[in-house]
Amino acid sequence: MKKPRTPDDSSAGVILMGIAQLGLMLIFLLAAVAIYLESPEEPPQPVRSIIIASSDTPESR
Repeated sequence: MKKPRTPDDSSAGVILMGIAQLGLMLIFLLAAVAIYLESPEEPPQPVRSIIIASSDTPESR
């Protein structure tokens, strides 16, 4: 038979869940940094061309 849950058990579970959540956040952060570092230095061209095209209209001149 299982023992009834004591406050120590539940707080340990909460702490473990927090550690697991922080670990997952760290993994995603490292993955984002790795993707950012592997991307070329220049920003993607479509974004820049859209910005140029939107600011290059005859009305803005």
